[in-house]
Amino acid sequence: VAEWVLGAMLDLSRGISDSVLAYRAGQAPAIVMGRELQGATLGVIGYGQIGRRVGALGQALGMRVVVSDPMLRVADAGIEQLELDALLAQADHVVCLAPARPETENLMNAARFAQMKAGAFFINASRGDLVDEAALLQALDSGHLAGCAMDVGRAPDQMPSPALARHARVIATPHIGGLTPPA
Repeated sequence: VAEWVLGAMLDLSRGISDSVLAYRAGQAPAIVMGRELQGATLGVIGYGQIGRRVGALGQALGMRVVVSDPMLRVADAGIEQLELDALLAQADHVVCLAPARPETENLMNAARFAQMKAGAFFINASRGDLVDEAALLQALDSGHLAGCAMDVGRAPDQMPSPALARHARVIATPHIGGLTPPA
């Protein structure tokens, strides 16, 4: 799952999927300025096993890593623990890895998307229940968020919802983040 998150961050930052789709459609892709991961701020919501691995990958790429997890105290070198509101305001890439529990239902809602840094990317590799999809769609349509990657959603079998998956600023995969032989 951590490797899927890394791939999603690279794709969102560089428009890789957009170029591939244009070429496959027989069109010349638009040439757009990409964004580097090095020097960007990675915000990780939920600092369990996958969150720790995502944080380590971010550090290896020269990213500033901030995490929010009310269930534990982070003691890893170079990792900053913040309250969720502060993380959202500072992160260029927000990765949702919190567990799905009744208290995390719609954790990412309209107010939280509005708190995110303008032009940030949102990545959900946890569970669809954590995200208010109408609010996410609004944040994408308004241009407040630059893009989103999702391996989960509220459709059957935790798949990304078709309304979001077809959005031009969304990279969606069918719940395959952990689909590898070792995982």
